[in-house]
Amino acid sequence: MESLQDAETFTQIWTILSELKWTALKRNTDKKVSEEKISLVKDLREEYKAAINRIKEDYFYEEPERLLADMNAAQGNMKVFVKLVQAFATLFTE
Repeated sequence: MESLQDAETFTQIWTILSELKWTALKRNTDKKVSEEKISLVKDLREEYKAAINRIKEDYFYEEPERLLADMNAAQGNMKVFVKLVQAFATLFTE
């Protein structure tokens, strides 16, 4: 996960996240550690994993090339939409 801090592009982040594998959490054999702390660590880890997975699902769900192609394909329609909204705003304020 440290390599995410060094990533400078969307593609680099996508590559890191797409290759991310969660390793199994080792069992705690130290009897000095309370069950409360063990449970806290497990819960925090699960929250962290869920947050990373939500980010992957929301922003990195397709290869960057495909996302760019989709954005390019939508560009014409979005320009028309922006012009319509601007025209509506102008008429609405008159």
